[in-house]
Amino acid sequence: MPFADCEETEIAPLGLRMELRHEGGERLLFAAGDASDSVYFVTQGAVDIVDRSEQPERLVASITEGHHFGELGVMTARPRQYGARSRPNTRLLRMTAADFKEVLATMPSVRKYFDRFVQAIQAMPRR
Repeated sequence: MPFADCEETEIAPLGLRMELRHEGGERLLFAAGDASDSVYFVTQGAVDIVDRSEQPERLVASITEGHHFGELGVMTARPRQYGARSRPNTRLLRMTAADFKEVLATMPSVRKYFDRFVQAIQAMPRR
């Protein structure tokens, strides 16, 4: 988990940088090609990462409670590769790209976690 090695005093201010979003039904959060303007943390429910270029659309991954998504585009300064659609009754914490980059710059353990995470994603074979 990204903040496992952080002290509580380091983590507390992060809440001020996050927006709580409640998605009551299925909703497209972003589409492939959109600007990578934020990172999301799932606190309840799930989000499906989908490839809508195929018909029918292909499920790439399901992101569940305690996990995150959107960091790859922010960290590589590239547009979204896939779309993200919330499932019903999903709660998310959203952090802007600018705030996320500042967190990475000021919290080395978080930076190390996300660097490794992004490297692992980039090493995965693409379908």
